Amino acid sequence: MLGLFLCAVAFFVGALAMAGWIFQQPQWRSFLASGSQMKANTAFCLMLLAAALAVRTFRPASALARMAANAAALLVGTIVSLTLAEYWFEADLGIDQFLFKDTSTVGTSDPGRMSPPSAVSFLFGALTVFALELETRIGLRLAQLLALAMAFVPAHILTSYAYGNMNVLAFGSRKSYMAVPTALALMALALSVLAYAPDRGLMRSLTASTQASRVFRRLLVALFVAPPLLGWFVLKFLDGRNSPPEFGVSTTVMLCIVFLAALAWFNAARLNRTELNLEKAKQDAERANRAKDQFLAMLSHELRTPLNPVLLAASALEADSSLSADVREQLAMMRRNIELEARLIDDLLDVTRIAHGKLELHPEVVDLHVAIEHALGISASEIEARKLKITKRLDAAEHHASADAARLQEVFWNILRNAVKFTPIGGQIAISTQNDDGGRVVIQFADTGIGIEPNLQPRIFEAFEQGEPSTQMRYGGLGLGLAISKRIVDLHQGSIDVRSSGRGQGSTFTVKLNAVESSRLKTATNVSPGSIVTPASAEILVVDDHEDSARVLQRILRNAGYRVSSCGSVAEARALAAERKFDLVISDIGLPDGNGLDLMRSLRETHGLSGIALSGFGTEEDLAASKAAGFITHLTKPVDLERLRSAINLALNGAAGR
Repeated sequence: MLGLFLCAVAFFVGALAMAGWIFQQPQWRSFLASGSQMKANTAFCLMLLAAALAVRTFRPASALARMAANAAALLVGTIVSLTLAEYWFEADLGIDQFLFKDTSTVGTSDPGRMSPPSAVSFLFGALTVFALELETRIGLRLAQLLALAMAFVPAHILTSYAYGNMNVLAFGSRKSYMAVPTALALMALALSVLAYAPDRGLMRSLTASTQASRVFRRLLVALFVAPPLLGWFVLKFLDGRNSPPEFGVSTTVMLCIVFLAALAWFNAARLNRTELNLEKAKQDAERANRAKDQFLAMLSHELRTPLNPVLLAASALEADSSLSADVREQLAMMRRNIELEARLIDDLLDVTRIAHGKLELHPEVVDLHVAIEHALGISASEIEARKLKITKRLDAAEHHASADAARLQEVFWNILRNAVKFTPIGGQIAISTQNDDGGRVVIQFADTGIGIEPNLQPRIFEAFEQGEPSTQMRYGGLGLGLAISKRIVDLHQGSIDVRSSGRGQGSTFTVKLNAVESSRLKTATNVSPGSIVTPASAEILVVDDHEDSARVLQRILRNAGYRVSSCGSVAEARALAAERKFDLVISDIGLPDGNGLDLMRSLRETHGLSGIALSGFGTEEDLAASKAAGFITHLTKPVDLERLRSAINLALNGAAGR
């Protein structure tokens, strides 16, 4: 709207001057200053150019209006080109007196002829109209450059008027001055072009909210204001007009240098302060981020610890065949929900690890078919509850991969969990494996579920992406599982993608991993029968300050046949280890009088003990610290019974076999 207003102002100036010629009112032709009057053909071209730019400024414009604007610009370009030719070739082509007979010689040596500066400005204006017609980024930049050129000429003229130096307006041996109203109107038209798209092209550098644009605006204002003021100062107070030209030029140059140097120093100081503030803000953000990570780790520990005895007790009781089937079913329900709660906690921590690039892998040769069966086992109760039909075609001849077994099983479980969640009761899930020509294992999970909309599929592996709000409300979850799975697969140098024909058409997730050839597989080293440690011959020290966890763990291990001693501090553990011989220590990391890492180091050095870390802290740093301290494995609370039994067996017989 600003551009349209400026075009209207320029059109009014031209129309007023034209009315002055029609009604013979000279004051209307130079209403802003005495002296030179606006010529009739100048007023005519000004009206045409203002109308043409108004059409380009007002969007959307009809095709007919745009054609009329281009025709007007072409007519203006023709008139001013002929006028410049008259000046250049010292000719009279008859266009000066075409509209009105002008015999006035005020401000001109050629009555009725448009001044050279006016003709040059109008030529730039006509080219601007054609540049805007391109409607491209290059066209817009070109139009803005032409508008700046169009504004430069009248700005120079107005400065010359202000200083009383009219010689700059001479063109060869002839003189023809641009009238003040013409200069102001042309500047208004130039500004209308710049206001057409202030957030694009060259104007974006001026209008952006960045620090660089703010500095540019300050410098631009100073450059427009300071030199004219300095020139006026030289002329007014140093008598520049009567002094030698060198005096005025040198004085103006030195004053400009001093002023611009001071301005540069001011902006440099401002930028330095800004950079220091940004650096401080970055450091504050990093500290806040570290505090957040520490908070999440502590929160994870506090959430996991009370879940541990519940999960262990539920797992142990679920395996008790003396209990009724109904009771065991309820215990299985408790176990599943505790495991789900633990999985949600793990997902939140994994997102933090991924954001910091700290998600690490511990590769080993993994049988992918076994990993798939484990994932199915974890989801068996949900699959049975929803009466889903599972079909398997595990046809891959090479089905081993160098991978982190736990992480890869997490990927398969995440995909399978989504398939179970989003497949209606009685639906189907098909799992297949095969080898492709590139030596990879291709694992597919295809379901007959609700499907995925095409616009959602590119974002399905982004964190917290859950589709439409109605889907989120109905199915719940955090939307983290697939994002974490994508990162895990990427770290394995594999790929994961999804295909779906849309709503109600089901989904197919495909994971591709590099296979390990069967000929490269190593046969596991068997522990000699004489070195196997049985529960009856093993004595275990449990160190945990959480009384419920320690009590449940002690009872479960004793029921399994182990001899168990329990304590809740570093000092008590060292005292017990000094009194009795233990085969294994299972210790928490956070203890009231120290930590399990120091305890493990001292027990390993003084008594040669092996250990299992059992802690609510489960970051990559925690796992690395446990390994460095001498723990054989690190179990993150809550831990299920089978995993605990497997870890104890590995620790006891692994230590015995060494």
